[in-house]
This record gives sequence, structure tokens and C-alpha cells, in this order.
Amino acid sequence: MFDWFRQFPDMVLIAAAAATSLGLVALTGLLPPRDGSEPPSPTSASALQAYEVIVAFTAILLSLALVQAVGELRTTEIAVSREAGAINMLDRVLTRYGTPGTVAARPLLAAYGASLVTAEWPAMQRGEDSDATAVRLRAVNRAVQTLEGGLPSKPVLYAEMLKQLDAMNDARQERLDSNAVGLPRVLWEAAGALSAVLLLLTCFIRVRSRMITVGGHAMAIAVLATLVFVVDQPFKGQTFIGPDSIERVLTAIQARTE
Repeated sequence: MFDWFRQFPDMVLIAAAAATSLGLVALTGLLPPRDGSEPPSPTSASALQAYEVIVAFTAILLSLALVQAVGELRTTEIAVSREAGAINMLDRVLTRYGTPGTVAARPLLAAYGASLVTAEWPAMQRGEDSDATAVRLRAVNRAVQTLEGGLPSKPVLYAEMLKQLDAMNDARQERLDSNAVGLPRVLWEAAGALSAVLLLLTCFIRVRSRMITVGGHAMAIAVLATLVFVVDQPFKGQTFIGPDSIERVLTAIQARTE
């Protein structure tokens, strides 16, 4: 459901979250109790103390989530680069092997790489994988594994070929797994519950410069939560990992073919 928001630019989401948090704080200021003269009432003072403690805890929770999400984003970027490297190396080994079987396998590998860019990446942005890409990958596997009936004339190169084939298959699976798994749901539930408590506490806080004291905290929490949201899914939204490294490999494969 929340993936619908990922169609908007990141800065729009951040600005909307900040504005919404300030609006909610302003709205709770219109609700009773209205005992907001200085010095603050005991109820207001107690609410403000509880608010400050929970804000700090929520900020720590979201900061840890942001660090984890950014770490997963970088790890996935490395996995995509490793996948592109395996495709490139496999094509180079096929070129060096130089038999009719490897000549026939190279177009299948290029077609698989092209399918990653045109079919699998758009599918991953929808939270899916591409059946067409999986079919092309199986074709590459068959072409390499059945090369020369299992009796390779160049065993060292053939062993390297199988190594890169395995690396390519493993990298794709790792990429698809990272697209299916984000931050634990319980973390978002905890952050949502804490935000609801903070919003409830603001109804009792009546101090001078309330929008600065309370609204500033609320806006910071909203912005931090939005940052976690936009980097949580590495292949969705504006901040996503693109197939640039694979496109560069396809260019290199085309250059070796000419």
C-alpha cells in the first residue's frame, strides 16, 4: 500500500512529511486542555518531559533503522556490480574458448543481460521478478553446462566458465532476495506506536513558543522517518539502484562481438 508514495520525488515526500507533522502539532494545540499560560501547568510540564524522553528514543530507533537501511542499500549495490562483473567475465571466457558451442552461447548471454535491463528491473520496481528473464537465464545455463558434452577441450577455461556461471546465478538470487526483504515490520510498528504517543502528548503540552518547542521535534522525527522509508527498498522509488553497471557490460559485450 505504501509503495504508492514511492512514485513521488524524495524531496516531495520529505516536505510533505514535515508539513504534515507541523499541521498535526498545530491541530492538537486547538484541543483542550487550554491552560497554557506561563508558567506551564503541572500537566503540561509532565507531558513535555515525557514527550522529550519519547522523542529521543524514537530518534535513536529511526537513526538505527536508517543506518541499517543505508547499509543494505550499499550491499545491494555491490551485489549488482558483482552480477555485472560475472556476466562480463563469463562472456570473456566464452570468447577465449572459441568453439562453436561458445559462439552460440554468447548471444544467449547478451540476451539475458538485455532482459535484466528491459524486463527484470521494471518488474523489481513492482516488487516482482521477471519470468522472461528467468527463461533466458536457464537457456544460458543449459548452453554452458552441456558444452561439448561435458568433455571440455580446455579444462581450465571451462572451470572458470562454470565458476562465473555460478556467480551470476547466485548474484541474481541475492538481488531478488534483497528486493523482497526490507526493514522488519515490527520496527515500523514500533515507530508508528511511538509517534501516536507523541501526538497524544502534544495535546497536553501548553508552553510559550509551542510550535518551536514541539513542532521542531515533530518535524525532525517525520523527516527522519521519511529518509528511512525512501532508502528501505533498494529497487523502488527515486533513490533506487539502476542497471547502469549491467548496461556498461552489455556495451562491452557488443564491442567484443564486432
